[in-house]
Amino acid sequence: MTKRTRRSWSASEKAKIVLELLREDKTLNEVAQANEIHPKMLGQWKSQFLENVELAFDKDRGLRDLKEALKESAQEKDELHRQIGQLTAEVNWAKKKSIEAGLASEEIFDNKK
Repeated sequence: MTKRTRRSWSASEKAKIVLELLREDKTLNEVAQANEIHPKMLGQWKSQFLENVELAFDKDRGLRDLKEALKESAQEKDELHRQIGQLTAEVNWAKKKSIEAGLASEEIFDNKK
């Protein structure tokens, strides 16, 4: 029994195969078998192709979506930095108060760095 290596497909190869499938000259299983692809994988390619087909005519939409995703990511990053700053301040305050109250010494906090 020979061991099969994992194949990778370029976007143009996938597009050609999906377009062949969309012509409906052959069934999904026939196209999959001819190209040595699992039918489930070919079905996923078809779904992905149909979800994104409008990008061929609206190139700006893809750019807008990318910019929106980057903006959301930046906002999330800013919020996380704000939370880190707040938590750091709270920890420092708690350390200071525990030392002032005599519950801990500075040596305990210095050793954990």
